[in-house]
Amino acid sequence: MRDRSEWLEEVRQNLRDAGVPAAARRRLLAELSDHVEDCLLEVRAGRKQRSATMATDAMERDGLERDVLERVAERVGTPAMIAEAARAHRPPEPFVRRFRWLVFPLAPLPLLLVAAFLYGLAIAGLLTLWADDSTVGTDVPQAFLIAVQGFLYVPSTLVAVMFAWLAARSRLRISWWLAAVALPLYVTSHLVVATNLSSVAGASSLSLGLTIDPTLGNVAQWIVPLTIGLLAFVAVRRRVLRYG
Repeated sequence: MRDRSEWLEEVRQNLRDAGVPAAARRRLLAELSDHVEDCLLEVRAGRKQRSATMATDAMERDGLERDVLERVAERVGTPAMIAEAARAHRPPEPFVRRFRWLVFPLAPLPLLLVAAFLYGLAIAGLLTLWADDSTVGTDVPQAFLIAVQGFLYVPSTLVAVMFAWLAARSRLRISWWLAAVALPLYVTSHLVVATNLSSVAGASSLSLGLTIDPTLGNVAQWIVPLTIGLLAFVAVRRRVLRYG
């Protein structure tokens, strides 16, 4: 004869098999556990000849468990019925999951261009702050040179992390994230940036372009965003699986 804990475990397994999200499973099981306890109190109160404490005899315990589970089944149904009702009343899939065939293959590259443009505006703002006509050339701040090299890493890393978050939150396989970042990282691996600094005010230039023949130095330009994005995907996926 199964007891209440076994009944709740059967409900949990049926909910998992029906694809009910973890957060919804936890909420429903908590409500069912409270309902089972209420039924237990009702069954105990209905046994006039017994005390309000748990029966110690094995047969009496089996009878008590049977009566409780029968009352629960009358009110909320069997574990299979509960799982089917929960599956039928699931909220609609989020937009990203429903349109993943469009979001992940098509959106990353335009977003990479937007991220690069915004990063360029940030660089222009940095240049505006550093606008002393007499201090150009060899007096270029190291922070500016580092920020220029950031063109090779920052926009692609932002895109990789953003789509890692979207894929993990939408409960999609990692292959969807890889499909999303493949083209942006390919473009990034061919990206080159060059600065031509001059002591003449207004004669310095910054060039950003693509090379046909990337070198080994370009490898880091896709390894760094790929690694950071992968770590973000794993972290978000673990949180989703744990907390829903």
